Amino acid sequence: MGNILADVYDDGSGVCAAFLSNTDNKTDVNVVFRNVSYHLPAWSVSILPDCKNVVYNTAKVGSQASVVEMVPEELQPSVASPTRGLKGLKWDIFVENAGIWGVADFTNNGFVDHINTTKDTTDYLWYTTSITVSENEEFLKKGSGPVLLIESKGHALHAFVNQKLQGSASGNGSHSPFTFKSPISLKAGKNEIQLLSMTVGLQNAGGLYEWVGAGLTSVKIEGLNNGTLDLSMSSWTYKVCLGKSECSVELTEENFDKSLCPGTTKKLAIEAVCS
Repeated sequence: MGNILADVYDDGSGVCAAFLSNTDNKTDVNVVFRNVSYHLPAWSVSILPDCKNVVYNTAKVGSQASVVEMVPEELQPSVASPTRGLKGLKWDIFVENAGIWGVADFTNNGFVDHINTTKDTTDYLWYTTSITVSENEEFLKKGSGPVLLIESKGHALHAFVNQKLQGSASGNGSHSPFTFKSPISLKAGKNEIQLLSMTVGLQNAGGLYEWVGAGLTSVKIEGLNNGTLDLSMSSWTYKVCLGKSECSVELTEENFDKSLCPGTTKKLAIEAVCS
């Protein structure tokens, strides 16, 4: 019947299901199906699991729209502070390692996509590689360091060389890709380059989001004797998530409250027996 279609599934025993569709993308229509009138919005399908009652219509599915509004608020410490300010609060401090700790997840020549690699298990992905700097490099004599140039599809980046932070960069709310460019400190011999890619704070959903991707696309070092060193197709080692310093001590009542593992959190495991 023109732009109106009815797909009916009936096994002959009285069990019946039907799909009523209106393929006109502009005009709503009213149709009569099995002596009952139904309203079909333009370009929609109605589902009748019993051939009588409409339980779902594709044109009536709405999307949530919300606006986050930041409002001033009087914030107070969660516990009473005996001194002025926040000095009386108890803080937990976690010391994170820069680069790969323990066993790496994998090694690859070139870059992998951040989102497809982390698979939504974490916002963080480490890209690490190393280079060897000759003692004859001019910058070692003149004191002017080379420049690290990084291009990324987003969202943010912390760059480390030999465990020391060299700088950070990020995209913005309307444009996730960005370029990082900063002088870096290199030494003669082996140098570790550790890049922490992050997918935080910017777009994290939407049409074709997984195809847009995130993460590094180019890494170069400018200012060497031989010109620009392109590391984009070098061997990169990857680690998903962040690493926390590990420290193991014998758990006894005597040493549990001592600072034997600075920068880490102590956890106590007990066995509960139900009688």
